[in-house]
Amino acid sequence: MVILKFSPTIGVCRRLSRLFLNPIPALTILLFTGNSVCWAQDSQLADTVFINGTVYTIDEKRTIREAVAIKGNKILFAGKEKEIVAYVGNSTRIIDMKGGVLLPGFTDAHTHPIQGGFALTRLSFEDIDDAKIIQQKLATYAKSHPELKVIFGIGWSLNQFKDGNPHKRILDAVVSDRPVVLIDSNGHSAWANSIALEKAGINRNTPTPTNGYIERDPQLQEATGTLRESAQELVLKLLPEPTLQEQVDQLRAGLEYQNALGYTALIDASIGAGNEQNAYLVLADQKELTARTLLALRSGESLLKTDVAQNEITQTVNQLSERRDTIERRSQGLLSGNMVKVFVDGGLESCTAAFLQNYADSGCGSSHLGEINMPENVIQEYVTALDKAGFQVHFHTIGDRAARVALDSIDSAQTTNRTIDRRHTLSHLQFAHEQDFPRFKQLNVYANIQALWAFPYDDSMASFIGSEIGNGIYPFRSLRDAGSTLVYGSDWPVSTANPFHATEVAVLRKDPSKLTGQVLLPNETLTVDDMITALTNGGARIMHQESIRGSIEVGKLADLVLLNQNPYHSKPTDLSEITIELTMFDGRVVHP
Repeated sequence: MVILKFSPTIGVCRRLSRLFLNPIPALTILLFTGNSVCWAQDSQLADTVFINGTVYTIDEKRTIREAVAIKGNKILFAGKEKEIVAYVGNSTRIIDMKGGVLLPGFTDAHTHPIQGGFALTRLSFEDIDDAKIIQQKLATYAKSHPELKVIFGIGWSLNQFKDGNPHKRILDAVVSDRPVVLIDSNGHSAWANSIALEKAGINRNTPTPTNGYIERDPQLQEATGTLRESAQELVLKLLPEPTLQEQVDQLRAGLEYQNALGYTALIDASIGAGNEQNAYLVLADQKELTARTLLALRSGESLLKTDVAQNEITQTVNQLSERRDTIERRSQGLLSGNMVKVFVDGGLESCTAAFLQNYADSGCGSSHLGEINMPENVIQEYVTALDKAGFQVHFHTIGDRAARVALDSIDSAQTTNRTIDRRHTLSHLQFAHEQDFPRFKQLNVYANIQALWAFPYDDSMASFIGSEIGNGIYPFRSLRDAGSTLVYGSDWPVSTANPFHATEVAVLRKDPSKLTGQVLLPNETLTVDDMITALTNGGARIMHQESIRGSIEVGKLADLVLLNQNPYHSKPTDLSEITIELTMFDGRVVHP
């Protein structure tokens, strides 16, 4: 990026104005200095202007502009390029978009920046589909970190192992002197070596925990090394608690990564009460937050049982309200704790997603519907209490039964509390029954989609769910057509946060690495505009911020993203090649 300095005089003012009508050789920032008499009054002068590109405002009329002016952290002007000269002053930065496209900043409505920062800086197996490469990476990491008493990593894929069930001996072969605990990319399964199982006290006599499962050898009944859902906690207790500074550093890295992909707002989809929450508060105190962030507070562990007293629900909601108040006091206007995470079911690969009909005979076994994590009456009472206290609820739902339970709880809460605009959201929505599609609009529930996942699944996945259930997977267009507001969440670091990788899959419903392959339910494809709207206007709406951001309009916040090419004019197979040239947050450039 080049900075050019000018101190124009009366004689060059007219010639200088022609600069805006001609391409500049590279992405360039021009800085005007000195005293000039050809500029407007200071109150109307911009700090930054964008020229020589296309501006998609994503306003209600889908207006397309040529240039934008920024003053402070607000949009001062959006209109024709020949009119922008009036807003340029002595110190105005002029950013040549070089024919690129300017959009409102993106919102990632389901992400995990702290865990993502961990994946960027620590042991991660993302995008590795070979057990031997996992062994090699683990061995190298263990050798270079002799000081670690427990080796912890994330990101391995269930799909590379038969029945999603990797064995402890694969890990034992490279690390046998200290515990190894690896969490899968979905966060629903842990893989542990023998010494980790031993130190956690897991043996053939260990009872199966509530809402969890210990994979065992069918003959010996010994644990094989894979632990599902709540059973993960048995080995996670071996890990030292991350320090606050570690979590702050990971959050910084995560925010930098997401800024580089065009995100200026986030929903952190699961935040604990300890150092995770405090990491955000530290960055807020230090004025280092580079995204408007809504925290989905994680709680309710005491409700994961069959006999829950009303006072336990009340106590949980009161504790969450106290956390919300703490966050709001230190938010610097950029942070909110007004959302609560509720896990309704588990995951498909671990056979804990909840369905209205049985899984297929193979894989998860016959006569199996999956699991709802809390008694349904408890979910309903809990959601009603949260709704009454003013919280949005962020539901994890994979199976169609889980989606129905979540919608039923919202319906009950709204009827009881007479509320209509909390904007609760169901995330993932791998499945939802067609009878429930209209309920999203009726209840003002936002469909939080992870579009990158919507391509043909392999044969092992089909064996879990069967063709009848599989024919309803990722019903994105059906939800849109039924009037649901779509928002986009990457679920990073479960999968990449790159919004245009996800957009390509949403449009094509094909494996991005096998574009000549099969299409997953072509009747459920989305358009580029569907995805851009979900990333911008939809993301602002779910955070109750549509009046201040989500479109490029005068008076709204200067949260912007500059693309190198036009997604509306790109071939579908080229969408994943789009890159982010610049991200502006609150009027200042945060990438590059």
